[in-house]
Amino acid sequence: SSVPKLSQHVYLKAKVKNETGYSLLPGPTNVFLDNSFVASSKLDMVAPTEEFWTSLGVDEAIKISYKLINRKRSDDGIFSKKIKTVFSYLIEVTNNRKTSEEIVIEDQLPISGNKEMKVELIEPKFKENSLSLKKNRHEYLEWLLELEPGENVKIPLTFSVEYPSDKVVSGL
Repeated sequence: SSVPKLSQHVYLKAKVKNETGYSLLPGPTNVFLDNSFVASSKLDMVAPTEEFWTSLGVDEAIKISYKLINRKRSDDGIFSKKIKTVFSYLIEVTNNRKTSEEIVIEDQLPISGNKEMKVELIEPKFKENSLSLKKNRHEYLEWLLELEPGENVKIPLTFSVEYPSDKVVSGL
């Protein structure tokens, strides 16, 4: 999984099933992959036969980048001036593994606390949740990709932010 806006790394996660007859007690854990230490973590109580997710650290074999391609500002309206800024990003993912990999990529559209400020998703076109793209009420976008060995995928992300010209907006 990856949130490329925050970190340009892909993190390996594993779904694990407690196949012992005993509960795994909550507390600090050390995670090993191929007999190598990869991370320290915290484990919640896990009952027998229960499944849980654990992080296995950065996956160096999958590369991801998040680039601002264009930022275009325009002033609209004659009497009620509005400022509209369109942001275009490109998320690029490359699977350098010899196996196909399932990757979850997350991003978030800006959220406004002001009714006069409008945020609109332009690309990707979104009508409803699907297997490959989901959006929740907090404006989180989640892409699910199945990348073949050596495959490179480019994901365009474009949105606009519109607000009255007399407002000061920060954080964009």
